[in-house]
Amino acid sequence: MFTFFGSYVITSSYLLTLTIELRILNDSYAGAPSDPLQLVTFLKDRVVYKESLLQHIGTMKRQMNVSILLELVLIVCLLAINGLRLCTTTSDLSELVLSCSMIMIYLLEFFQYCWQVDEMELLHEEQASAVYSTPWVGAMRQTKALLLITIRMSQVPLRFMCGGMYQLSTELFTAVVQFIYSLVMMLLHFK
Repeated sequence: MFTFFGSYVITSSYLLTLTIELRILNDSYAGAPSDPLQLVTFLKDRVVYKESLLQHIGTMKRQMNVSILLELVLIVCLLAINGLRLCTTTSDLSELVLSCSMIMIYLLEFFQYCWQVDEMELLHEEQASAVYSTPWVGAMRQTKALLLITIRMSQVPLRFMCGGMYQLSTELFTAVVQFIYSLVMMLLHFK
């Protein structure tokens, strides 16, 4: 249980850090200088920063690919077990409270992963419009390549995967919740 909780805290912290870095990067384009030479330097720095950020995101994606799949399988099993306990408990209040709290903890954990990944995808896509809003018109010749590189990088989706099979998103969260509900109802039917 402590390993599961530790993995959750570490993964959640990394996702939150990457989300904050993407937000800071997008917001930094609002303060772009209007001088063409300063703008070129500004955009070069942002391209280097974006490349290193994409490397960090790639490392996180590789780490999460297998670990999230294992956590997803564990969460499905634990939610199904606690759902069955909740549905079959007759009068023991402590067992009812334990099952409800476990269900809420696991659902919130999985939802947080999915929501943070969706937030990162949205911020990543918004970078193209943030770059386009810089005062690049006066320095078209010097900034054209940098703008195209940055806009192209932001158009490639991040795609966090679970074991190479499922894309981590809020749609996956809803599909998993529907699957768990169907599984619990099926098991109760065959009781």
